[in-house]
Amino acid sequence: MTVLQTFITVYALFFIAFAFYFWLLYSRQKVENKLSIKYGFSKANILYVGLEKFAGFVLMLILPLFALQIMGLYEPEALGVAFIYPQKIALWWGIFGAIVLTVNIIRAGKPANYNLYPQIRTGAWPVSLLGYYIFGWAIYLLGYEFLFRGILFFAGIEILPLWLNITINCILYAVAHLPKGRLEIIASLPFGVVLCLVSYYTGSFWAAWLIHLTLALSNSMVAIYANPQMKIDWKKF
Repeated sequence: MTVLQTFITVYALFFIAFAFYFWLLYSRQKVENKLSIKYGFSKANILYVGLEKFAGFVLMLILPLFALQIMGLYEPEALGVAFIYPQKIALWWGIFGAIVLTVNIIRAGKPANYNLYPQIRTGAWPVSLLGYYIFGWAIYLLGYEFLFRGILFFAGIEILPLWLNITINCILYAVAHLPKGRLEIIASLPFGVVLCLVSYYTGSFWAAWLIHLTLALSNSMVAIYANPQMKIDWKKF
């Protein structure tokens, strides 16, 4: 395949993956209601969040990666998968990880945030549930960043000017935040630019994944501690 054909194929995989994932997001209430009949609301919520994270990992990483390998298009360095500049990755993660951590400490403890996060809406958090939630975010964002900053961004490098490649990526990234409301859509635009530039300068999506994971987990942890109805029980597994 030519570079252009690869570009078109990657974008087709992106839209297919996200079409299925959006269907799952917008079916949340139906899925949770069905699960709650058998397991109760609290457990249904926990199961749904795990299902959503795992489905995102499969749809955005496993299936596209499998398809690219079948078509003979999988090249680790060309698709941002190769871990080639560990010092640069650590540097950019350190800089922007510290920034998002600071921002979350300031803002994530407000009711507007902890009424939405963490996605698991249970009061008691044993260590096992916290581990389940962290693992879910880790694999989900691995798929998310592989799709957006891995194959999608790197597929456009040889086809589009950098500014246009980043613009298209960030527009699609903002659209992906439609289910999460206006504020997250707006915030996703500058954050998307940062993640694209970090991926460009490190030659992979790994720094973007680490930064995004730091954002998600610190936001949830601060929200749990700030929410008077939630508590982590470090003594209970």
